[in-house]
Amino acid sequence: MQQAAEITDQGSRDEGSGATARSRSQYWRLLSRFASLGVRDASSELSALTNRELDVLLEVARGGSNADIARSLGLAELTVKSHLYHVMQKLHLSSRTQLVITAYETGLVSPGQVNGPEAPV
Repeated sequence: MQQAAEITDQGSRDEGSGATARSRSQYWRLLSRFASLGVRDASSELSALTNRELDVLLEVARGGSNADIARSLGLAELTVKSHLYHVMQKLHLSSRTQLVITAYETGLVSPGQVNGPEAPV
């Protein structure tokens, strides 16, 4: 997982600096590839999270911005930021990209999923 996070973090930095940008489809292919490697034991990794933190993580994995997540969950944007901070601390992660990878690797979401864990893929 660390290697995957480093690869995608580099892509994010490249986009921000104006260097060669990776397209959205390349990110989806990368996520699909890592998701196909197998599901990690989500119960041990995600058990430290509250239900609301799981909701926020799920929305991040679906590509929601902080403002989008706040609207979707009926929260203030500052509350969303606080939840994200706590999720990152609990999971020992340092970026939004790593959050998304963790959500895929633990099976919280899967490629093509739109409406939640119960949605067909």
